[in-house]
Amino acid sequence: MKLSLISILIIVVQLTAADIVIVPQLQDFAIFDQYEQPLSDTEKNRFPPFSPFQVIKRNELMGDQITEAVRLSCQGRTYYLPKKNKSTDKLLLKALVNCSILNDSVLLKKDIKVYTGSTSGTPSFTIKADQQVIRVFRHGNNHYLLTSGQNGRYGWYSGSADVFHAGKTTVKATSARQNDLAGVEQIVKKRIQAVNETYNSIFGYFNQMTNQDKLIPSWTVVTVKSAIQCRLSGSSQVTGQLEQSTRYIVQDIEQSLLGKPYSVSYKSGLIEIGPREN
Repeated sequence: MKLSLISILIIVVQLTAADIVIVPQLQDFAIFDQYEQPLSDTEKNRFPPFSPFQVIKRNELMGDQITEAVRLSCQGRTYYLPKKNKSTDKLLLKALVNCSILNDSVLLKKDIKVYTGSTSGTPSFTIKADQQVIRVFRHGNNHYLLTSGQNGRYGWYSGSADVFHAGKTTVKATSARQNDLAGVEQIVKKRIQAVNETYNSIFGYFNQMTNQDKLIPSWTVVTVKSAIQCRLSGSSQVTGQLEQSTRYIVQDIEQSLLGKPYSVSYKSGLIEIGPREN
């Protein structure tokens, strides 16, 4: 069956459009991680105020087959927000529909004023010219930005997109490729270490309960020239079963490198992180 150009464009729009909820304070919500474990207060405090979450699925049953939840995504990780409570219902009513996900890093040509909470409300803060920002998504003519650095802040910019440097971070990217590879490697190793610890816990428990001694899958990280390679070892049966969770790992690494000039690819048990081509 042939598709018309209009049909193709509609499909493309449907694939790229996203619904976003902005959470003023995550501490006000009971939220669960991808393993359906509740986030502690310490974990919630790691999210800056007004963190954006993409709505992946509005109606989903959690593992107990009783609790109805909304599946969300933030920084490459999956979260579940239980439904049938006033906080969640109120948040979903404020969801921003048909957003365009950008997740790119740009430089500013001049100072801009950014608003928190709403596109034109208060309070506001200023981001100086030549600073690097991450354009998280666009809603209409408004951009949702994240300032760079460990203590990043989210906010709305409603002015002209001409303020964003057309060349983005090409100059800085060259420097990053030369000097930041070791830093990127440490970020990746930290993520992979957490995954391996989870595997050890889950598969170790399985071996104990079944009185078996099956090989526990694990990831190894090596640097080859200017690329970082993460390779999964274990039986082909187990690694195949981990295919879906591996894609979550890839998303997690992508989000942890947000704003850096690196790309992440995955194929058959191998995750590769290398300089992004300009």
